[in-house]
Amino acid sequence: MELNEDWFDKTKSTQITLNQILNDNEKVLWKGCPKKSSYALSKSLRLMPMALLWALVDFGIILFLIIVYGNTFQAYMIAILIPFFIVHLTPFWMWLFKVLKSSSEMKNTYYLITNQRVICIKGKIPYVDNSLEIKDLKYATLSRDSIDKLLHVGDIFLTSITGVLVLYDIPDCEFMTQRLNKLISNKDKEFVFYKETYVCNHCGSAFDAKLNKCPNCGASKEKTK
Repeated sequence: MELNEDWFDKTKSTQITLNQILNDNEKVLWKGCPKKSSYALSKSLRLMPMALLWALVDFGIILFLIIVYGNTFQAYMIAILIPFFIVHLTPFWMWLFKVLKSSSEMKNTYYLITNQRVICIKGKIPYVDNSLEIKDLKYATLSRDSIDKLLHVGDIFLTSITGVLVLYDIPDCEFMTQRLNKLISNKDKEFVFYKETYVCNHCGSAFDAKLNKCPNCGASKEKTK
């Protein structure tokens, strides 16, 4: 398939390009990113019930005080209560921060699988966060909790003699895990992920041409130029 080097350069500024990432004779077999709708949600959903309950209780107390005391509130009482509730809502602020941070990470996290490496790229000004050599990989395993199953994604753990790299919230994760293990077992041979590949013009993910929509963002399929 033909790859658009500007895929990493969405703002057209001094961003990293494929030529800066790839070694000599290195070919891209697959590229993708965490599924938009699930990455931020899966990172924040576990804290959400407690955070919302905490906020509901605090706002309920504030409403109760306003109804009961109304205009009788003294200035010094307000000066005490406002900082108190700001601090007391710390679990809610932590959850909100996690949601915003996860959303930002999702927009700036990409994965590449080549004939030589598996690469994780992050950042508004992209940089290689982690990479593992294919020749050093031992196996790929799939991890899916109840949230992942609900959102039809999974986390793929790649174990190498030098470390571990995780591909988070990957659509079509069972197929990807199977193909990665096949790539690992055939590391010295030519290998392709799909017989025919399409690249989504909306999010840049590569996927099987048999699919009608991009599994990452849901956009209708458009043939790779």
